[in-house]
Amino acid sequence: MARHTFAVGVHIYIGRTRYQMVASFPKEGVEHWELKNTKNGVRTDKPRTELEHLYDEGDLRFDGDRDEDTEDKRRERRRRHGVPLSDMDPAKQKRVAFRRAVIRAVDERTAPGTKTAKVIVNGAATGTTVLQALLDELGRTLGLEHLGKEQTVSQATYYRWCAIYRAYDEHRDLGGDHDQRGNRKQLHPLVARIMKEEMAAEIEAARHRNQPGGKVHPVMASIMGRVLKRVKAERLRHPGETLRMPEKTTFYNHWNEFDARLRDIAKYGLVRARQLHRFPRPSVDPEHALDLVQFDETRLPIFVIDEILGIPLGRPWLAWLVDVYTGAIIGVYLGFEPPGDLVIGSTLRHAASMKSYVAKEYPGLPPWRFSGLPRHMTFDNSLQAHGRTIQTIAGNLDIPYDFTPARMPWTKSEVEGAFQVANTQWLQEMNGFVLAARDEIDGQDYDPTRNAVMGFRHLFYILHCWLLEVYHQKPTPGTRLSPDQRWSAGTAQVDPEFPEDGTDLDLMFGIVREGQLLDHRGVVYENIRYYSEGLSRVRDRNGHSLKVRVKVNPLNLGKIHVWDPKVEMWIPATAREMGYGDYAEGLELHCHKLYLRHADRLSGRKSLEALIESRLHLQDLIAHALPDALSIRTNTLIARAMGVGSQHIIANLDAGGNLPRLTGPFAGLPLNPLLPPPQPVAVPPVKQIGGPAPAAAAPASEAPGAAPVRPRRAIPTFKTNRSIGRG
Repeated sequence: MARHTFAVGVHIYIGRTRYQMVASFPKEGVEHWELKNTKNGVRTDKPRTELEHLYDEGDLRFDGDRDEDTEDKRRERRRRHGVPLSDMDPAKQKRVAFRRAVIRAVDERTAPGTKTAKVIVNGAATGTTVLQALLDELGRTLGLEHLGKEQTVSQATYYRWCAIYRAYDEHRDLGGDHDQRGNRKQLHPLVARIMKEEMAAEIEAARHRNQPGGKVHPVMASIMGRVLKRVKAERLRHPGETLRMPEKTTFYNHWNEFDARLRDIAKYGLVRARQLHRFPRPSVDPEHALDLVQFDETRLPIFVIDEILGIPLGRPWLAWLVDVYTGAIIGVYLGFEPPGDLVIGSTLRHAASMKSYVAKEYPGLPPWRFSGLPRHMTFDNSLQAHGRTIQTIAGNLDIPYDFTPARMPWTKSEVEGAFQVANTQWLQEMNGFVLAARDEIDGQDYDPTRNAVMGFRHLFYILHCWLLEVYHQKPTPGTRLSPDQRWSAGTAQVDPEFPEDGTDLDLMFGIVREGQLLDHRGVVYENIRYYSEGLSRVRDRNGHSLKVRVKVNPLNLGKIHVWDPKVEMWIPATAREMGYGDYAEGLELHCHKLYLRHADRLSGRKSLEALIESRLHLQDLIAHALPDALSIRTNTLIARAMGVGSQHIIANLDAGGNLPRLTGPFAGLPLNPLLPPPQPVAVPPVKQIGGPAPAAAAPASEAPGAAPVRPRRAIPTFKTNRSIGRG
């Protein structure tokens, strides 16, 4: 390590300004130094005590550069001197120790002016100098000590080592550049320049290239083709030059000189490269709304019942996205779907909609204006957050994301605190609330399954009421501002951003599956056939039979998208074209897999008729099983099979946040449980010109389409004692 001191001619940096120490003088009994700015020549003086204080604080550092050094040489010296000797290559450490020992030994064993004297043997001068004789001895002894073998050191080598060592008083410079040996300039400079230019052009083009479907761009193949074309043109311009096309290994050697991030941009695109090179987000407070959003899910401590039979279905899951800057909830999911891709996708889709359905479905509530695409997201280290679906969704929406450290929930305190507030202020006073074990309440005194009175639509409505009227309007203790007020301030300069079209969400939140066969029978996914006129043009362009990639919305199997590699776009296809429309429309992927499994058990077939029969049979089993005294776990599985959850509400939201209809178990019902179900529209009688009179209309109670009223059955109870039955 180089050593420095305050002396005349020494250069120092104070902050970013470089000074030269000109002279030292006393002033009022205190030593001062005159400093000269090397850039503009302005002179100033500072007391030595102030310079020492700046050095201890890290604001002053000595500069070992010389004025005649170029900027590249200074940069290379700082890079090499930034590595301690102990961290250098072991072979280089041995060379440094050997050469430094030789220089020190020569200085100790020779007097000034005696190095060039001749060695005298038997009173006669020889041709060997004192320095050379000493170097031969040191090469044998110190070579064995430091390098394990004898070394030959000439006078020229010794003086070269001295010049390197004393140029900056830095012993690490004695390591040498043995790794630069060999003929390393075999490539013509013109060809090397062409390679660099084409590689840089490829990287720059990748910054603006949109790669639909995640197709990998053939980087090196395209670069080699363009270089070959330019080399051939240069051969015509310079017939006397030997311009050889480099080998493929040479291309990769030059390609690896670029930063890995730039190479990934060229290979995967800007969005994917940004995800690959993401980094832990520093603990910096966001400056605007949606700058940082945290996601988490939890199982609510309350039981939900079936709205018709009053049977407890279990405890639903609640997931939401919390904006850190405002504390507002921008997207929610409520249902019986366990944590997974569907929950994260539904929550993010709800956040990306404008939620105008609130004004229509829940009149009287404040508008839910906390919406938009996040600019950064934070997940916990769960398996679903590390899934490929989340990576695809975040990449399509260009949302960088990171993860909290394992077993450290306090790093996302905003979303964890929001769950705590919900438990204490929203759910704790409701019937069916699950008390903590630490409360030590006897199960005979309070059973949440028997006291539950909340249906799913009622719980979803109360969730909206609490969020919009209480949570978002109540000031937080720290800022004394409500999330609603913070949102107004956080969006004053940066407005929320939304997707271009609502159909974009259907594509972005789908799951991609490879290798599906497309032929004259259509494309088959999970035993459901799809076709459209667009697929006919796909077959015309790519072949009558081919393997394709499909994207499926797991909440609605009535429609899928097929990737066309020629035009690089998704082509929609529907199941209605192949006769599966009535079965697949609004069908959830989880339910469809249950129907497939049950159809195989019933008949061993997976045709459309077998699937419809399986669905009717399962629905009949569920209808007869729910009134019975089943376990909570079984009822929860049944609720999931029925599709009870907000995913069927969120999936039907359009780009403006409107809710045209409900699907799943709530089809035909209003979202607001306080409103009566819609009445069927009366069809006006058709006026007949002749013929028999039409039959009288049946009364409304006897209408064939009216669903029978199902009686509410009480939960059976079983009594027993400790007696043993005797026959």
